Amino acid sequence: MGVKKSIAIILIIGFIIINISSFSYAAGSMAAKDIFTLGKNWIKYGKDRAQDGDMNISTDWTEFNDLAGILWGIGVFVAAIGGTVLGIKYMFASTEERANLKHNMIPYIIGTVIILGALGIWKFSVELLEGM
Repeated sequence: MGVKKSIAIILIIGFIIINISSFSYAAGSMAAKDIFTLGKNWIKYGKDRAQDGDMNISTDWTEFNDLAGILWGIGVFVAAIGGTVLGIKYMFASTEERANLKHNMIPYIIGTVIILGALGIWKFSVELLEGM
């Protein structure tokens, strides 16, 4: 593959990434400090409930479902970046390097499934237990 073709592909991919529009209908933005505050509040809430001895009472988990959603979004972002890097390396690799990259994609796929699966199970569990 020629240098001009490689540069053209990189420019097209960059143009597509820059022009991707996403809309968010969220009520407000979550800063990094909000995530840590939400996590600390969650731990404090659990400790307070355990000390009061009323752990059987139904609780409102929507606040913590937001935390799981944020973590899931971060996991998707990291998986997408990792997949993009592996894909670009694969496009420009020789035959031997492609074989090595295919071998390296196995841990990437397993890691992506574990990250997204664990957070998916968490959200499912919270929604299931919230209904009880």
